[in-house]
Amino acid sequence: MSASSEPQFNLLVSGDVVVDHHIYEGLRRAPTTERRRGVRDVRELGGAAILVELLKAALASADDASWNVALGVATPRPDENPCGHHAYAVWTPFARERTEDGRDKVWRASLPMGYGHADTIEPDGARSAEACKRHCHVGQE
Repeated sequence: MSASSEPQFNLLVSGDVVVDHHIYEGLRRAPTTERRRGVRDVRELGGAAILVELLKAALASADDASWNVALGVATPRPDENPCGHHAYAVWTPFARERTEDGRDKVWRASLPMGYGHADTIEPDGARSAEACKRHCHVGQE
């Protein structure tokens, strides 16, 4: 197929789109600790949205331009306030046999934490952000 040709086939992906929160475990146990890996919270679209990206990459690596792949549902913004379609997991480095590229560790989800929701019931002893405001003096004089 020539580069100027339109794709012959269309693949429309539908399904749940989630916002994945990948929380990468850190090693800094105090704010003053330096030269240690800190915690990172990386948000990205998952579910049907990541399936579209996987299909596009597979077709590109097969050098098959006869397909057009698109997501058929609206996506949330990854930076929106967390709600019911946000999923959380803690990622931890695990030992691995040395590979050709020299890596000896891989990141794996060590603690799948489930989905959040704005109206969730708080665990015993937890305080919501609203309740904590009266105890927080950061930025106040």
